[in-house]
Amino acid sequence: MEKVTLFYVEHEATLSGRPSVKCFDEALADLRARLRSGEFVASGIPAEGGSRVPIDKLQYVDLDFDPSVGSLTRASTGIMRLVAFTDLRFERAAVVRAYPAAEHETRNASLASAEKACKDWLIRHMRDWQSKQCGLGEQFRGRPPGRRNRYRTEAFKEFEGLSGEGFTRAWKQAIEATGAHEWSKPGRPPKSAGKKSSDQ
Repeated sequence: MEKVTLFYVEHEATLSGRPSVKCFDEALADLRARLRSGEFVASGIPAEGGSRVPIDKLQYVDLDFDPSVGSLTRASTGIMRLVAFTDLRFERAAVVRAYPAAEHETRNASLASAEKACKDWLIRHMRDWQSKQCGLGEQFRGRPPGRRNRYRTEAFKEFEGLSGEGFTRAWKQAIEATGAHEWSKPGRPPKSAGKKSSDQ
C-alpha cells in the first residue's frame, strides 16, 4: 500500500477546500484529530532505532508533530521536546478519502503549483535551521543540514511534476524569502586559516 509523508498530508489537506483547513497549522490540527480517532494510522521508526511500527492512537495524547523533519516529539523537562518517532508515513488512500479534492489537484498540478509547494517546503526547512542558530556566535553556528543535491532528490520524490528548473527557482526564492544565504554556499567545510586556497 502506497505511503506518503507528513508534508504530503499537510499539502493535500490545504488543497482540499475544507473551510477548517486553510493553512499548515490547521492541517496539522485536523490530522491530529483523525489520528486520535483512529481514522488515520501513521507508522514511524522509534527514536531508539529498530523497524517501522504503527503508532497507537492513544499515544497522540502527549505527542506532537515536528513538520520540519517529519517526526513526532514528546514533551520533556522545560521547553525541550524529545523525538519519539521519525520518518512518519501515512496511507495515501486514507488521505485521498479524507481530502477528496486533493487527488484531482495532485494529478493535475501545474508546474507553478509544484514549484510553490517545493518553495514552501524549503522555506520551512531553512527557517527551522535558522531558529536553531539563534543566539549562537558566528564561530559556533552549524552548517546547513544537507547539500542542495540532497534536497533536490527529496523534492523530486515529494512534488509530482516538479522540474529541474522549477527546483532551482524554488531554491533561490526560498533563500531570498528567509535570508538563509548560508544555504547557497558550497557544501564543503571551510579550510583552516593556515591553508592557502587552491583557488588563489
